Amino acid sequence: DRHCDFEDGWCSWQNFVTGRGNRPKGNRLSWMLGGGTVKTTLLKPRRDHTFGNGTGSYIFVSNFERINGDQAELIGESLPMNRKITQCVEFWYQIAGHSDTNLKVRALPTTQGYRLQMPLWTQGGGGPVTWLLGRVAAPHDSRLIFQATVGPASTPAYVALDDITIKETDLCETFPKTADALPVVDLLSCSFKHPHLCHW
Repeated sequence: DRHCDFEDGWCSWQNFVTGRGNRPKGNRLSWMLGGGTVKTTLLKPRRDHTFGNGTGSYIFVSNFERINGDQAELIGESLPMNRKITQCVEFWYQIAGHSDTNLKVRALPTTQGYRLQMPLWTQGGGGPVTWLLGRVAAPHDSRLIFQATVGPASTPAYVALDDITIKETDLCETFPKTADALPVVDLLSCSFKHPHLCHW
């Protein structure tokens, strides 16, 4: 299993800065470390998930001085080419603020370009502001991307992540049930009409 609780930094995760239009690099939204010794006045979780206190660490995205629809992307290392077993991604998340604020999990095939990301899991804001479990199956030979989209700055909002685990298992049931997710059967099937989206 691969696990990151962000207590010792980012592990193998990193910000994936793409920007939009002609906006300068300094204005692009990024994930930030929170909790622990990090001091900030931005709205964020009061406690991490790992320890349940204010000294533990996590990562988050804030909509302070941001435009509605701004996005931050966190990208991981490539998943192994083991087709005999399912890659299962588990993580804990918080979404606070406007309903336009959401979190998505996407897969980027290692042999394809950025535009060919595959949507795996989506959860919007407007629910309870507490640490919630997320789970989804991921395709082999791809890189995972956690994409946070923030709502208008008129309503303070954030998206937070902690305790990301990738494990190999025979069963990976999507959670929560309300999340928009790509069924596992779609990860394994292929019509060959668009070969770049297949995993054979």
